Amino acid sequence: MRQLNWNQHEFIECLGVLPKISEFDNSYCFSIKNKFFSFEINAIDYSSVISIYISSIESKVPIFSLQFIVRDEVSFINEKNVSCLIFKDCIVISNDFYGDQDYEENVFDEDKFPKYLSFELHTFPELLLRFI
Repeated sequence: MRQLNWNQHEFIECLGVLPKISEFDNSYCFSIKNKFFSFEINAIDYSSVISIYISSIESKVPIFSLQFIVRDEVSFINEKNVSCLIFKDCIVISNDFYGDQDYEENVFDEDKFPKYLSFELHTFPELLLRFI
């Protein structure tokens, strides 16, 4: 697996929160909460996996969850009217991804997994997840 091509400081700037960092410094959890919902994004450095969870503030069970591998990079746009993270060339994965050695080794092979899709996560002027 390839390491995630990102800058954690850009995540902090875009999301406006400090991450909880795993014991081994390879997983970062950013959590945003308001009176209605909880938004969590996890970045796993060593496997290039991003997980996004949105939950009602009253429940810990996610209303929405998405896991994907970033094959290219995560870039940060910070302009006067927009602030967003762009996850380039991603492959959506299922929860049972871990442990499937063939899948893990081949996911970066663009002949087997052609260029797929990208995501934008906007935090300003509003929270928005957009597929591009």
